[in-house]
Amino acid sequence: MVRLLGKRLCCLIVGLFLTLAHGSESQQAQEVEALVKNAIAYVKANGKEAALREFVNPKGAFIKGDLYLFVYNAQGVALAHINDKMIGKNMLDLRDADGKLVIKTVLSLGNSKSGKGWQTYKWPNPVTKEVSVKRSYTERYEGLYISSGYYK
Repeated sequence: MVRLLGKRLCCLIVGLFLTLAHGSESQQAQEVEALVKNAIAYVKANGKEAALREFVNPKGAFIKGDLYLFVYNAQGVALAHINDKMIGKNMLDLRDADGKLVIKTVLSLGNSKSGKGWQTYKWPNPVTKEVSVKRSYTERYEGLYISSGYYK
């Protein structure tokens, strides 16, 4: 009887943990989408140039730890990124640790019928400095491919 109760309790704890982990990921996805939509609203209200400056401001509203924006034009040139060495460079052929063409996928998502979408790839986490699985969301607005993502 005690063993059966212990097994049930263990299963309950594991189930609760998986539910919380899934809820956390769902919440992260919502935060990412909200950040991208807020960025689009910022572009609408302040113009592209002011928005791109704000998107890379480390004390601004668009960088929160490992949550940040990355913005490309239709040619794959980085217009905003937490890694300032990437800004102004054509990143179209950039591949992740598994060889996936990350920026080509960003453009493909933005050029889709809906103009938005999600992708998963491996990317260096700016906080931990380790390559991690990242899930990112992209929306196209007036020639900008605005993306953000969270690390799993």
